[in-house]
Amino acid sequence: MIQVEVYYSDMCGLCHVAMDYLTENNIPFDKYKLKWDATTGNWEDSAESRRLFNRCGEKVEFVPQFFIGDRWVSGWRELEPMIKSGELDRLLKD
Repeated sequence: MIQVEVYYSDMCGLCHVAMDYLTENNIPFDKYKLKWDATTGNWEDSAESRRLFNRCGEKVEFVPQFFIGDRWVSGWRELEPMIKSGELDRLLKD
Protein backbone atom coordinates (compact mmCIF):
# COMPACT_ATOMS: atom_id res chain seq x y z
CA MET A 1 0.00 0.00 0.00
CA ILE A 2 1.16 3.53 -0.76
CA GLN A 3 2.54 5.63 2.10
CA VAL A 4 0.15 8.10 3.75
CA GLU A 5 1.41 10.98 5.89
CA VAL A 6 -0.73 13.31 8.00
CA TYR A 7 0.47 16.62 9.40
CA TYR A 8 -1.81 17.63 12.25
CA SER A 9 -2.24 19.70 15.37
CA ASP A 10 -3.91 18.68 18.62
CA MET A 11 -6.15 21.75 18.45
CA CYS A 12 -7.56 20.78 15.03
CA GLY A 13 -10.88 18.94 15.07
CA LEU A 14 -10.74 18.04 11.37
CA CYS A 15 -7.30 16.54 11.89
CA HIS A 16 -8.81 14.07 14.33
CA VAL A 17 -11.76 13.37 12.00
CA ALA A 18 -9.27 12.53 9.24
CA MET A 19 -7.05 10.35 11.41
CA ASP A 20 -10.11 8.56 12.84
CA TYR A 21 -11.30 7.86 9.28
CA LEU A 22 -7.92 6.43 8.29
CA THR A 23 -7.71 4.31 11.44
CA GLU A 24 -11.30 3.02 11.14
CA ASN A 25 -10.66 2.04 7.52
CA ASN A 26 -7.38 0.27 8.30
CA ILE A 27 -5.33 2.73 6.27
CA PRO A 28 -1.87 2.89 7.84
CA PHE A 29 -0.38 6.36 8.12
CA ASP A 30 2.48 8.24 9.65
CA LYS A 31 1.58 11.33 11.61
CA TYR A 32 3.57 14.46 12.28
CA LYS A 33 2.45 16.87 14.98
CA LEU A 34 2.73 20.62 14.49
CA LYS A 35 2.32 23.16 17.27
CA TRP A 36 0.77 26.57 16.80
CA ASP A 37 2.47 29.56 18.41
CA ALA A 38 -0.34 31.98 19.24
CA THR A 39 2.09 34.76 20.07
CA THR A 40 3.62 34.77 16.57
CA GLY A 41 0.60 33.50 14.65
CA ASN A 42 2.73 30.80 12.99
CA TRP A 43 3.58 27.17 13.37
CA GLU A 44 6.43 26.63 15.81
CA ASP A 45 9.73 25.91 14.13
CA SER A 46 10.30 22.17 14.38
CA ALA A 47 11.59 19.29 12.30
CA GLU A 48 7.97 18.46 11.46
CA SER A 49 7.03 21.97 10.31
CA ARG A 50 10.23 22.30 8.24
CA ARG A 51 9.58 18.89 6.67
CA LEU A 52 6.02 19.91 5.75
CA PHE A 53 7.06 23.27 4.28
CA ASN A 54 9.83 21.60 2.29
CA ARG A 55 7.44 18.98 0.91
CA CYS A 56 4.83 21.61 0.01
CA GLY A 57 7.35 24.11 -1.32
CA GLU A 58 5.67 26.80 0.77
CA LYS A 59 4.37 27.55 4.24
CA VAL A 60 0.90 26.29 4.99
CA GLU A 61 -1.59 28.07 7.18
CA PHE A 62 -3.79 25.17 8.25
CA VAL A 63 -3.84 21.48 8.99
CA PRO A 64 -4.49 18.69 8.30
CA GLN A 65 -2.16 18.34 5.35
CA PHE A 66 -1.77 14.95 3.70
CA PHE A 67 0.68 13.22 1.42
CA ILE A 68 -0.59 10.13 -0.32
CA GLY A 69 2.55 8.87 -1.96
CA ASP A 70 3.90 11.99 -3.64
CA ARG A 71 0.49 13.64 -3.96
CA TRP A 72 -0.15 16.60 -1.67
CA VAL A 73 -3.73 16.88 -0.44
CA SER A 74 -4.34 20.20 1.28
CA GLY A 75 -6.89 19.74 4.03
CA TRP A 76 -9.90 17.66 4.95
CA ARG A 77 -12.06 19.66 2.52
CA GLU A 78 -9.93 18.31 -0.31
CA LEU A 79 -9.64 14.78 1.10
CA GLU A 80 -13.31 14.24 1.91
CA PRO A 81 -14.53 14.48 -1.72
CA MET A 82 -11.71 12.11 -2.70
CA ILE A 83 -13.06 9.61 -0.19
CA LYS A 84 -16.65 9.95 -1.43
CA SER A 85 -15.69 9.64 -5.11
CA GLY A 86 -13.44 6.60 -4.58
CA GLU A 87 -10.35 8.54 -5.69
CA LEU A 88 -8.59 7.90 -2.36
CA ASP A 89 -9.10 4.14 -2.75
CA ARG A 90 -7.66 4.29 -6.27
CA LEU A 91 -4.61 6.26 -5.05
CA LEU A 92 -3.98 3.80 -2.24
CA LYS A 93 -3.90 0.88 -4.68
CA ASP A 94 -1.22 2.44 -6.90
